[in-house]
Amino acid sequence: MSSTGRERSSGANAGQPPELTASYIYDAIAAQALAAQVAVSRGRSLTPAAIRDALGSISDPAGTVIPATASGFALAARRIRSNKRINYDGAGSSLDLSAADGEMFPEIVHWKIQGGRFVEFEAYQCDLQHPLCVILP
Repeated sequence: MSSTGRERSSGANAGQPPELTASYIYDAIAAQALAAQVAVSRGRSLTPAAIRDALGSISDPAGTVIPATASGFALAARRIRSNKRINYDGAGSSLDLSAADGEMFPEIVHWKIQGGRFVEFEAYQCDLQHPLCVILP
């Protein structure tokens, strides 16, 4: 239950039921694969450090948006080989990793099932100014 005890009527799910798949795990693997490709395209050996260092460059706001689709990954591969910017838009949420610290702040929502349907009870504001994810009113 939310701190206010109120059910939220709108929110992060845009009217859709909560996702019950592994999209965030998918995004973690996709992000590592894209970062590995960036590292290799920059002439680095494929090491954990090289992948970590390249993570910030897969979500460049000035880059071409890359959807989490087969054609999106093909586009990403072409752009990376051509040393062009990409902005991976994840399956679970946009993957806005910062180049400085590799952090991202996805939308976090607390759901409950009531009457056989998902109800959003509260959402959290997670960003650099609110790293502990405060509850939104």
